Amino acid sequence: MSDVSVKCVFCEKETGDRIKKFTPETLKKCMTICEYRKVKPDLRKSTNVYATVELSEETSLNDGYHAQCYKLFTRRGSPGSRRSGNQL
Repeated sequence: MSDVSVKCVFCEKETGDRIKKFTPETLKKCMTICEYRKVKPDLRKSTNVYATVELSEETSLNDGYHAQCYKLFTRRGSPGSRRSGNQL
């Protein structure tokens, strides 16, 4: 293990929580989500604090994230999908 401090790319904090390194799959998924949010900005108007996160082309497998931040960043659904009134 390295003693080099790594920040979470989503919250940009160096906390005591364990920082996970990106795998090729997780990095690709996050980049795809960022591209989707650029193309469909009106669909992503939500209260998700990570909805405005942008990853640069320089984001690499050496960068990392908190598991909880990743979960919140990658969650699906529109703002209205969590309302109980959507059931028929």
